[in-house]
Amino acid sequence: MRYIRRHWQGEYSLVRAFWVNFVVLNVVVTVALVVPIAFQWIKHPVYQSRWQIFGMGFVMLVVYPWQLVGLVRTSHRVWVDEQKSLGPILVIGVILVSFLNQVQTFKEELPTYREHWVNGFQPDPLANYHIAVLGERNLIHLEGFFGFGMTREIEDLIEELEEPEAIEGIVLDSGGGRLYEGRALAKLIERHQWDTFSAVGCNSACPLAFVAGSNRTLGRGARLGFHQYTNPITGESLSSEDKEYVVDRQHYAERGIDRTAIDRMFEVPPGELWWPTLEELQQSGLAHNIVEVDDILPAEYREQRYQPIRAALSSVGVFEVGARVDPEFYSQLVDAFWKERALSGPEFDIVAVAPRYFDDWAMTVADRANDTDLTALLSEMGNLMASHPRYCPQMIDPVRYGNLDYRAIISQEHWQRLKELFTRVVYNVDSTVAMMEPVAFQEAVELVQANLGDDIRYLDTSTHTDANTAVVCRVYSRFFEEILALPEGQGPAFYRRMRFINTPS
Repeated sequence: MRYIRRHWQGEYSLVRAFWVNFVVLNVVVTVALVVPIAFQWIKHPVYQSRWQIFGMGFVMLVVYPWQLVGLVRTSHRVWVDEQKSLGPILVIGVILVSFLNQVQTFKEELPTYREHWVNGFQPDPLANYHIAVLGERNLIHLEGFFGFGMTREIEDLIEELEEPEAIEGIVLDSGGGRLYEGRALAKLIERHQWDTFSAVGCNSACPLAFVAGSNRTLGRGARLGFHQYTNPITGESLSSEDKEYVVDRQHYAERGIDRTAIDRMFEVPPGELWWPTLEELQQSGLAHNIVEVDDILPAEYREQRYQPIRAALSSVGVFEVGARVDPEFYSQLVDAFWKERALSGPEFDIVAVAPRYFDDWAMTVADRANDTDLTALLSEMGNLMASHPRYCPQMIDPVRYGNLDYRAIISQEHWQRLKELFTRVVYNVDSTVAMMEPVAFQEAVELVQANLGDDIRYLDTSTHTDANTAVVCRVYSRFFEEILALPEGQGPAFYRRMRFINTPS
C-alpha cells in the first residue's frame, strides 16, 4: 500500500489539481451562469443576454485558458521532475478532448451567442413605437411594435404627468413584438386597472396586453391576430408544451377568455394570423365593445399621425398628382397606409409599398381618363384577370382580399409598362371626356347582357364568395372584353356612364 501511494504521489497531486481546477470550477461557473436566470433573479431578457455574454466571455477568455495552462504545467512537472508519465498523458488527453469539445460546442451555440449579443448590446430593431397622451380622452396611444424598453418608457411617461391617476386606458395599435414587453405591459395595465382599446389592430404579443384591460374595446375594422411563437434562434415554431405557451394560456384564462378561443390562438403557424370574427371576439370575451374609430382616436390627432405619411408620399408622382385629382380617395389611402404601418413594424417602407396602390389610383379616376388610356387600362386589367386567376380576387376587391403587388406576379419589363399605364391614366385625367347618352347606354347594356347570359349575375358583388372567385374572375375578364367590343368604339363612353350610375350620390 505504501508502495502504491509513493509511486502515485505525483499523479495524485495532478489528479487533485485536475479535479479541483478543471471539474469543480467548471461546475461552479456553469451553476453561477445558469442559476440567476433559472430562478428568475435576472428577469429582463436584455440583462439575461448581457449576463450570458459576460459570463461566457469570462469563462472562455479567463477561466478556461488559466485551467489549461495550470494543468499543462502540472503535467509537465510530474512528467519531467518525477519521471511519471501515465497521469500526465491521461490529463493531457482529457485536455485535448475537452478543447475540441469546447470548440465544437461554441460553433453549435454561436447563433445563440449572436442572439444574446443582439439582445444585450445592439439597438432593438423592434423598438420602433410611438407613445402619446391623449389628454382630451384621458388615454395613452401606443402605435408600433413592442420593443425592449417600451413598458418602462410608458411608466416614466405616467410618472411625469401632473395627474397620472387621470389616465383611464391605453390604445394599442401594434403588430406585436417582444413577448416580454407584452407581459410587462399587461401587468402595468392590470395594476392601474385601465381599459384597453385598439383603433387599427392588435396582433401577436399585443393581445397579451389588450386582454389585461378592465373593459376591452375595438374600433370598427380593427382585429386581434394570433399565431404560434417561434424560437428566435432557429425561427422554428415552439413546441405546444413550451413554457411560453403555458404562461400565456394561464394569463388569458385568468382574464376570462373562453378556453376554446385560447386553444385556437396558437394553432396558426408563424407568418400567418388567426383573426377571430366579430362574433368570436365578443363570445370569447376577447372584446367587449365595437365602436367607431373616431370614438377612440380624435380625427385631429390622426391627422397629425398622417403627416409623415403624406410627406413620404409626396415623393411618389402618382400620389402627388392623385392628391389634387381626388383628395377624398387620397385621404382614404393615407389612412390605409397609417394603419398598415402601425401593424407592419419597423421594416415598413411607405415609398416601397406605394406601387401596390397604383392600380387603385388608376381605377378610381378611370372614368375621367381619355379614350386611349381607358381602352388600354380595361384591356390590360381583363388580360391580367384571365392570365392570373389566383390573384384576380385582389384586382376585383382589394378591400376584402388585400392590395395586389403586381411586381410579384409579372416580369419586371411587364411591370414597367403597367406602371407607366397606371401613371399615365392618373396624370391625364380630363373632366371633359365624353359619356354615353342614356338611350345608347341602355341599348349597349342589353347587348352586353345578351352576350354574358346568366353569368352577368356575378358582376354583383353580393354574389361573390371565396368558393366562386374563379368564376367571378372569368366573368369580369369577359365583361371588359364585351365593353371594348362595343361598336363604333363606344367602350370608354359606356364605362364612364356605368361608373356614373354606380357612384353613390
